[in-house]
Amino acid sequence: MKLEGLKLALRPRNAWEAFDLGVALSRHAGLRLFAAFALPYAAFALLVNLALWGYPTIALLIVWWVKPLFDRIALAVLAQAVFGATPSLKATFAGWREMFRTGVLWSLTFGRIDFARSFHLPITQLEGQSGRARRERTRLLDKRARGAAVWLTVVLIHFSYVVVLGLEGLAHLLAPTGVEFESGIFSIMGFGGKPESLATQVLFNAAFLAAECVLEPLYVAGGFTYYLSRRATLEGWDLEVAFKRLALRHESSAAGVAARRIAAIIALACLGALPGAWHGAAEASTAQARTPEQRAIEEILKRDAFEEFEDQRRWQRRNPTEREPERRFDPDLAFWERVARLVGELLRALAWIGGLALLGYVLAMLVRRLGWLGGGRARTGAVPPDFLFGMDLRQESLPQDLPGAARGLLDGGDVRGALSLLYRGALATLVRERDLEVRSGDTEADCMRSVVHTQPQAVVSYFGELLSLWGAIAYARRTPSEPAVRRLIEGWATHFATGHAETGA
Repeated sequence: MKLEGLKLALRPRNAWEAFDLGVALSRHAGLRLFAAFALPYAAFALLVNLALWGYPTIALLIVWWVKPLFDRIALAVLAQAVFGATPSLKATFAGWREMFRTGVLWSLTFGRIDFARSFHLPITQLEGQSGRARRERTRLLDKRARGAAVWLTVVLIHFSYVVVLGLEGLAHLLAPTGVEFESGIFSIMGFGGKPESLATQVLFNAAFLAAECVLEPLYVAGGFTYYLSRRATLEGWDLEVAFKRLALRHESSAAGVAARRIAAIIALACLGALPGAWHGAAEASTAQARTPEQRAIEEILKRDAFEEFEDQRRWQRRNPTEREPERRFDPDLAFWERVARLVGELLRALAWIGGLALLGYVLAMLVRRLGWLGGGRARTGAVPPDFLFGMDLRQESLPQDLPGAARGLLDGGDVRGALSLLYRGALATLVRERDLEVRSGDTEADCMRSVVHTQPQAVVSYFGELLSLWGAIAYARRTPSEPAVRRLIEGWATHFATGHAETGA
């Protein structure tokens, strides 16, 4: 990270100053920040509510549960805004691969119930930490700091509910005369009272979505600036920037430094004539030059950031001499029944999410492996490789009349050269013209499997025979018969020449 490019003032801040800085940063990012979060989140919420139209409670839980995925979009905008360059919506969405590179599964499972979620999000998304490295990094940043991050989450939850209540009150004020309705989070979840109508529950979902679109970017911004403040305190960013600026200032005054050095040399030459005064002057000059730096270092080391702390917590009675009154346990079974119902609804929502994710993964693998969409893989815009398996597939390296050139090599006794030319031409045609997907590191067997899944049966049979003869002469040192090679030469144009591309049923 180029600290000198940050537009924030690097100095030690307490947690609440850091949260205020997050609000200021979100104001600086402006509409681009809120639009980058709200547009995809609102579109997803609309699709979920339409798909689960008769189950608005499950739809609400799903929209709420996957919210950390959209927090990554807001953090991507803020990470560039701190350097003074807020990206456009197009530039933000173009970098979606970097947003979801690490920690996606964690953010939807154990990380989803983390009350310091916005504070820990930069560790996985910006630093790219995962596994043990993420846990150690989180433990370091959490020392004497996690409590404030948890309070940020608690406060924003209450603000969100206040906004939902405000929108409910606005709906009451704007409702026509004679139209009465009551709603609330507890009645929506079925915690007492008569069941709410479907329209009321959908309106509640809309109010929740509106509150999240306004408050969630502020929540992410507060956690991000608190993360920056914590790192600045632990790693001494303010000192690093100050030293870099001091070095630049010294570099810009190089001419003055050279003049002072010349003057110092002349002064030393003059002092050389006074042996007694030389030692005294040198010691006094050294002590005077080092004293300010030493004092500055001592002041820095006195800061709280360089001290060691250890937190110890234990439970004890406020009044040790007072006996605790006996308490009778009177369980409220109705309350626990409602809690069980809520947990059941949550588990059912998680089951839906897991099932949909598994179904999407299976469909993607089937499309990828079996080539369902159009008989082959979709064009990805990737540049075809120039070399594959050590063979040159560039168009200029292949002759215009490839079968004729192979026939000439075979007539000259070069069986290996003829098979090599046929193999290179077939690979070049499959990769460049028919979009055969071959990844770096694939073997020839992997290539054959891709041909089987994407090409017509006639091409599969021809390519399999060609690959078998090439493997025999290239790896087993067994020269195939001339009629077999000549048969491949005569059939090459049928399967691979331009204008003879075959399509499968």
